[in-house]
Amino acid sequence: MRLACTTRPYADLDLPRSCDAIAVAGFTDIGLFPTLQPSGQHAVPVRASTTAAQLMAVRSALNGAGLHASLLLALPDEPPTSATAADAYPHLIDQAASLGVRYLLDLGCAAPAQYNAYRQLLMSVAPHAEAAGIVILIKHHGGIFDTTANMLAFQRQVASPSLQLAFDPGNVLYYSNGQDDSVSSFVEARDIFAAVFVKDCRQVNNQPDVAINAGDGNANWPELIHQLGDRAFDMPLYLEGVGGTNAQERNENVVLSHLRLKEWLQLSTQARAYEAGGCSGNGASSAAISSSAR
Repeated sequence: MRLACTTRPYADLDLPRSCDAIAVAGFTDIGLFPTLQPSGQHAVPVRASTTAAQLMAVRSALNGAGLHASLLLALPDEPPTSATAADAYPHLIDQAASLGVRYLLDLGCAAPAQYNAYRQLLMSVAPHAEAAGIVILIKHHGGIFDTTANMLAFQRQVASPSLQLAFDPGNVLYYSNGQDDSVSSFVEARDIFAAVFVKDCRQVNNQPDVAINAGDGNANWPELIHQLGDRAFDMPLYLEGVGGTNAQERNENVVLSHLRLKEWLQLSTQARAYEAGGCSGNGASSAAISSSAR
């Protein structure tokens, strides 16, 4: 399993401390989300406007913890309607490539009036991303990416191998207010997803809540891992959401989530071996996976 941890659970720490905590939790791969900056603000450590000195500091933090950054949250400095957006985004791609990043996670566009400009922007930068060896990932995040069907339509319009889809079951539940089934949403397009974001969601007072651990909400994570099949061994899974009200609790839940994911993968492997032996009829494998969901 290519399991990585994003810095989202460590957003209240600066990047060096985030990297150290993620390494101690047993990870070697990291996804760069907003962290605490020297200014006291929270921001993604690498943007198009990041200076060479700042980039060197990011590289130092990663190397010091023995981590590789395979993913960067793409927060362009310019909105898609800006005249300079088409220049800023390729520079962000170059910044990511210089760190050895493989995936840029783009969260899309929330304003319908900007949908067309955003689509044109991604179409214009896709060849540059492909040349740089960068894959732009899109995932469920409301707005233009509110459903899997709309994400697939967007991918067809951009028509580039550098734009691929990721699956986020927590967001499927969050943005549908618990109405969509995460397993069904995954199964309908599982063969085209390039990555999975580990997050869960539950309803609290009729409001969706993603500040919980995978396995504690309404996404059936054991079954999702099982549905991945052999792809669970080569598809990156990025731990993004955990519970906790402070840094210590969230760190403990990162460790717990790591253990849970390994357990679910082991159960899935055992279940598939059992089914391959012609024993699926008694439902034992499905029961074992379902019983681990809570």
